[in-house]
Amino acid sequence: MLIGSIVTPSIASSRPSCSNTLRSVQNSLTGIVSFKQRKIGNMGQPPGRSQALDITFKGFEEYPAESIRKSSATRVINSCSKIASVSFGVDQTDAGSVYGLKKGKVIQFTCIEAGSSQKPKWGETYCP
Repeated sequence: MLIGSIVTPSIASSRPSCSNTLRSVQNSLTGIVSFKQRKIGNMGQPPGRSQALDITFKGFEEYPAESIRKSSATRVINSCSKIASVSFGVDQTDAGSVYGLKKGKVIQFTCIEAGSSQKPKWGETYCP
């Protein structure tokens, strides 16, 4: 079941396989309550990659294993030339993880202490 609109015109036109990959990833995961793309400001991401995909799950039972999260993020990032990162979270919690393109590879972002005066660099995210 598709939830909401998963492809914006700017992303759909970036590569022919992007919309198919987004649909495939969404259909391969269970318990999704939100599957949204958003614009991101200049955070140090690779040039031309101005979007992120946020995927939220109903609960911890539906939250996929690390290998599935990384594989899904890699498929999306490799197929969608405007998407720089993919985040996975659990609804109404701060649990989650972020994967993004850094130096040509999809990596899991490193966790830095929340509340620190340090602003995350590309490849970092605040810890819950």
